[in-house]
Amino acid sequence: MDMDAAYPLDTGFSYRRSGEPDCAALEDELSRVYGAERVVITNSGMEAITTMFDWVLPVSGKIVINKNLYHETRLWLKLIRRHETLSVDMEDLEALAAAARNANIVYLDFPGVFPHKCNLAEIEKIAHTNGAALCVDNSVASFNYVNPLKAGADYVVESYSKYVTGGNDTMAGAIAIRKVRNKARLNAFLSWRGRSIHPVTAHQIRKGIETLPIRMERIQMSASALDEALKRSGFNCLYNGYGCIMLPGYDDRLCKRLRMFKTRTTFGANVSICTASYRPDLYDFGQSYVRLSVGLENNSMLIQDVLRAAKEVKVNE
Repeated sequence: MDMDAAYPLDTGFSYRRSGEPDCAALEDELSRVYGAERVVITNSGMEAITTMFDWVLPVSGKIVINKNLYHETRLWLKLIRRHETLSVDMEDLEALAAAARNANIVYLDFPGVFPHKCNLAEIEKIAHTNGAALCVDNSVASFNYVNPLKAGADYVVESYSKYVTGGNDTMAGAIAIRKVRNKARLNAFLSWRGRSIHPVTAHQIRKGIETLPIRMERIQMSASALDEALKRSGFNCLYNGYGCIMLPGYDDRLCKRLRMFKTRTTFGANVSICTASYRPDLYDFGQSYVRLSVGLENNSMLIQDVLRAAKEVKVNE
């Protein structure tokens, strides 16, 4: 069947999952921001991830992922059992080159909540030399700081539920696509998959984008100050350079002692959030950890709160 004939490109806005004017206008704006041929807004970051995989690789294939990739992505790949999935440390370019032979997708988060030093430019060369699409999850930094398309990525997925909207009250995501080979097929795929974006969601994303740069500047400043204060006080912590700090060896007892951090299983909000690992085995980390996602509150008060609580709880007590 000729998809272009079966599903015309210009369908108008007759049915929401086939197109919605507020969403379409926002996607056009975001395409210019990313330098993408197309941006697809989704109802969550996870929907962006699974939609991207199913569009790029609709049949079984081989996917190479970075170790300590977002655990729900790994669980989804394991659940569907359709693809051969190899997990490697992409800081080791030789290991990646060996794993990427005959691969269809090379996928990593860049940067990650767990700090890593992956060389995206070298990873791009390895992926494309092997004929694989390079796909990157950019949720941790947001497009305000990092745009992997400029480093050669073919697809970028991002959870807009995090920093982009900021209020911790909106579920949304996006896929930025460098080059769309068949626009009519993509439109059909999205409609028949059931994507349906409410105009209010588009409005909330737009409002978040308006304040994103100034919010991220404040968050990064406060997170850097907290990281420095913890290290000066002798605490072992890992900082990804944006808004999240990992404290290895701590658990939910630390979260219970914090007064300025909300205990939630997310990050990237305007409020500071503390998340304890509920299953340390989901990541190759070797121990429990607490993730601190810094928000917009008073910087000195956040530092005092964390230092006090961390001193009250002994590691591996």
